[in-house]
Amino acid sequence: MENKTNINLVTMRLSELTPAGYNPRKITDLAKRGLIKSIQTFGYADPIIWNKRTGNIISGHQRYVALVEMYDKDHEIDVNVIDVDDRTEKAMNIAMNNPEIQGVFDSEALDKLLHDIIEFPQFIDLNFDLINMPKQKEPGIGVIEKDPLLYPNWIVIRYDDFQISRNKINSIKKEIEKTGARIVCSDMSNTDSD
Repeated sequence: MENKTNINLVTMRLSELTPAGYNPRKITDLAKRGLIKSIQTFGYADPIIWNKRTGNIISGHQRYVALVEMYDKDHEIDVNVIDVDDRTEKAMNIAMNNPEIQGVFDSEALDKLLHDIIEFPQFIDLNFDLINMPKQKEPGIGVIEKDPLLYPNWIVIRYDDFQISRNKINSIKKEIEKTGARIVCSDMSNTDSD
């Protein structure tokens, strides 16, 4: 079996890439907005994988959609170019997008990470609230939430049973309000004053 692990980055125009018609993955508008915000915030750090034999994207269809929306099809990006047959391409597409062979979030560790970044408004639109993880056994810091159906322009901060000072909450609220969003807080009764 030939070695397919080599990385071969080549600069290509988006117009040269073809999304695979068989790709089973889809993206919602809300998730796409989060992906665009992620690319704007952190850059294009995860290259699309493209099969030069078929011309199809193997992995990175959602990044492709986001990049086309952000720029135009003449925009150039680095692409990881590989050369495999059709059957291998399809198997790679499934393997590279299969959540069953990827890690899962540890709720406690994720809560700690979210706590470290919750004060920074530049991370608000990254859809951290949509992370699919097992329900916590004990309440902790809540995630900044967006509910586009109930509150289309609102951000909800939940922090039930979490010791967070009123000054800290007010600081977070002021930063969020600078973005033009309205805020709903789930419980102010558990807050201390500094």
